[in-house]
Amino acid sequence: MQEEMQVEDEISLSDIFHALWAKIWILVATLLIGVIAGGAFGFLRYYNVHYYGADVTYFVWGIKTETTTSGETTSQTTQFISDTTIERIISILPSNDFQRELMQHLPEAENIEAGSKKERDFFELLDDSVTYSYVENTSQITAEVSVLNDEQLAAHLIESIRTVLPEYITNWLQTDPSIEVEFRLLYDTNCRLLNPGQWVTEGIKYGALIGLAALVIACVVVIVADRTDTRLRDYQKVSQKFRIPVLGVIPRFTDLHEIGERKNQTEVRK
Repeated sequence: MQEEMQVEDEISLSDIFHALWAKIWILVATLLIGVIAGGAFGFLRYYNVHYYGADVTYFVWGIKTETTTSGETTSQTTQFISDTTIERIISILPSNDFQRELMQHLPEAENIEAGSKKERDFFELLDDSVTYSYVENTSQITAEVSVLNDEQLAAHLIESIRTVLPEYITNWLQTDPSIEVEFRLLYDTNCRLLNPGQWVTEGIKYGALIGLAALVIACVVVIVADRTDTRLRDYQKVSQKFRIPVLGVIPRFTDLHEIGERKNQTEVRK
């Protein structure tokens, strides 16, 4: 009685390479399908996403005037606004009080009653559309306007900020009558499209990511399918599997044809 010895083969890099190379066209097709699907997803998601706006940036400083008892001006000194004060200003700008001031100059906010749901919804829109920031040690305040798919509202909002923000901050800072607060607009505040061509870059990004993910998954599937296939398609595998030598192999007609062609080519060279 003969015992059948079964030995588990260890997977090697060459085995992986040959398994993948045998299915190269499937892998290429999977990659192309993933790239096309990802690109289409990025295009469909972002082709109609347009952000309009601009940065409204001001330098803010105070001019302190020294006067005599008779009312004559003796000197003027420029004072930068401290970072602590700027931080407090940034914290109050998103408040409902300041947003109501902005709404008074917005045609889109006409006929909205105070305390109504429409007003709360408009507050949320302003929160999403305007971000306030500052640069340390410069007395520089910036309102970043970015409105989704509404160029007209963005333009009106920029003009409203340019009108309301200096006056609002001046009133908030005016605790000392001898200090006059001044503002200087730093950057051009024309409304413009903020994300030109985003659908192209997003399409390329999603195409690359999804294509790569599809290729990796296809490679894993091909390798797993190859390793779980128990068929013996190679005389070397037969010898390894049963630990017996292979005495002969029946050639395929395609193999004989290829051998004959190589032999003829060799004779021609000679």
